[in-house]
Amino acid sequence: MSNKLPEGFRDLSGGGEEWQPVIGESIQGVVRRIKMIPKGTGSVKVDTRVMLLDTQKGAMQVWESAMLGDLFDEAKEGDVVFIRFDETKQNKTDNPTKMFTVGLKKL
Repeated sequence: MSNKLPEGFRDLSGGGEEWQPVIGESIQGVVRRIKMIPKGTGSVKVDTRVMLLDTQKGAMQVWESAMLGDLFDEAKEGDVVFIRFDETKQNKTDNPTKMFTVGLKKL
């Protein structure tokens, strides 16, 4: 059974595929919605946001990171976003910081 919808329909049943970029890769799409997701295990749970985008490749999920916080704060449903993963920079923790170039077009 195919997961594709008939032409002209927008998928509201799921969040799409998770965007896991490599350095230099970009994504562009229309914001479908931004929702809060609890992450963590046991009693240690933190709410994080995921942006659901309609792209040329179909529905995609972009998870919030420290460097994408301003985009998540400003973007609204129907806006067009552009995100490019530029590099990682080592910081004082064990987790390197992912650096992005980000654009927002309000519609």
